Amino acid sequence: MPTSVIAPDSEDAEQSTALPHVVAAKLSTLISRVRRVSLLRGLLVTVAVACLGAIVIMVIDSTFVLFNDSLRTTLSGLALAAAAATGYLQIWRPLRRPIGMSQIARAVESKHPELEERLSSAVQLLGGSKTRPPEGSGALLQQLAKAAESDAAGVKPRHEFSLSRVRGAALATGLAAALIGGALLVWPSGTKTLMARAVAPFLQTGNAYSDVLEISPGDFKIPEGASLTIGVTVDREGASLAQLRRRIPGSGDAVERMTYIEPVSDDELPRFSLTFPAVAESFEYRIHCGRALSRYFEVEVVPRPKVLSYQVNYRYPPHTRRDPHTETPESGMISAPVGTTAQLSATLDRPVKTATLMLDGSPIWQNQQSLDDQG
Repeated sequence: MPTSVIAPDSEDAEQSTALPHVVAAKLSTLISRVRRVSLLRGLLVTVAVACLGAIVIMVIDSTFVLFNDSLRTTLSGLALAAAAATGYLQIWRPLRRPIGMSQIARAVESKHPELEERLSSAVQLLGGSKTRPPEGSGALLQQLAKAAESDAAGVKPRHEFSLSRVRGAALATGLAAALIGGALLVWPSGTKTLMARAVAPFLQTGNAYSDVLEISPGDFKIPEGASLTIGVTVDREGASLAQLRRRIPGSGDAVERMTYIEPVSDDELPRFSLTFPAVAESFEYRIHCGRALSRYFEVEVVPRPKVLSYQVNYRYPPHTRRDPHTETPESGMISAPVGTTAQLSATLDRPVKTATLMLDGSPIWQNQQSLDDQG
């Protein structure tokens, strides 16, 4: 049954209608083979470039402590741009480039001089359109057609355009994959972190050495004006300096040195702390110690609950002969004869989880259950 011939340009589409079936089919197969090999090579080269870019970023990130997130984003952007440009040059452009039957015939003949250009001649001479018959002697053209059919039958597409053309790209891709695979075997956690930071620099994650830092309290909510102590334990002997870096929007980090805590035993890991006496506003911080840099943690300052009103119910002792009495003082001041029972309640501006009753600055009662704003 006849085989349709697909040619990339209109000229070859017309030529194929007059070509012998064997020649047209073989040339179309050769064109498809060239495109598949070109696509495979382009994919391998693009993957190799992408892997190489990731490896370069990972090496930089593991060698230097990168405090600037914009620098990491820039490096990842350059690697992505290189991979995209490679994909465009090695995949998109070759696939968009037309390949004519005359072109593929000449390519085959350049490798086989014994064909004496019979394939390309057949394409040119037998390529007349339906309205314009081929020019030349009919006997000679018939003889050329038979010779071209014989030549086309002996052409092997897999041999003419073998996968040896992609060997270099495959080796480069394999080498890059082997480097990443070897790193995963030797240093799995660190390599995974480096890969994540290289591929997605916008992720808030510590660097490859941050797993040696045990930070307390991490993300934390704190009442406005309360004190806060941030501590870190370093799972590495010999650490002598740790810094807390507070993010200042638009101007990098504010660096504060943490206090070294003297160990109480020889096997105790190095510890550091930093105390903020009164935290007035929310901030983000991270810890830097040696080559380790943690992710940013958030300290969220929330306003303290306010007492909107007080209510005191007094029950006086019998000898006073006074009836129970309720007052709504403006402050928490309680004044009554000795022996009086006073029940104090307060209306707050928001629900709270716990409440503590202070007497002359000392806690005398604490509620551990959640209270609504009427508690």
